[in-house]
Amino acid sequence: MTASAAISDLLLEWYDRSARTFPWRLPPGSGSHPDPYQVWLSEVMLQQTTTAPVVPYFRKFVAAWPTVEALASAPFVVTDGGSIQEELAVLGVPTLLWRKRTERQDGLGRNVILSRFDPRIVDTFLADFGSLRCEPLPTDVSPSRVVVDTLLSRLQRE
Repeated sequence: MTASAAISDLLLEWYDRSARTFPWRLPPGSGSHPDPYQVWLSEVMLQQTTTAPVVPYFRKFVAAWPTVEALASAPFVVTDGGSIQEELAVLGVPTLLWRKRTERQDGLGRNVILSRFDPRIVDTFLADFGSLRCEPLPTDVSPSRVVVDTLLSRLQRE
């Protein structure tokens, strides 16, 4: 058995014993695969906070937008999370960021508006959010492929 196979077996055994229950995760040994959309959403939401506040928000979000197609066809999204800004910019969904500032430039000036907590900006956005809907951006980036490739390269170095 190779070193990476042994590490993989150890990690999977540990996971089977220790896995926590989350709405985006299936229990070990279920024989099914988790919904990639829900896993992606959980990763986006967990970038800036812990699981405790994410779980109820995740459930509400998935109830409103159960698929990526539903999210892409949402009339608009208001969020305080810059982490989903990148995805909404790619999908072309009109987005109001409930923030004073953002370090991300994704979609700004295209389909993403920064509120700066200014009621006039919010009113303007709500009055004409339809004009901000854009065609999805073409992309060939696969974040999950990048993560897997990075993890594999690190394991191979050890």
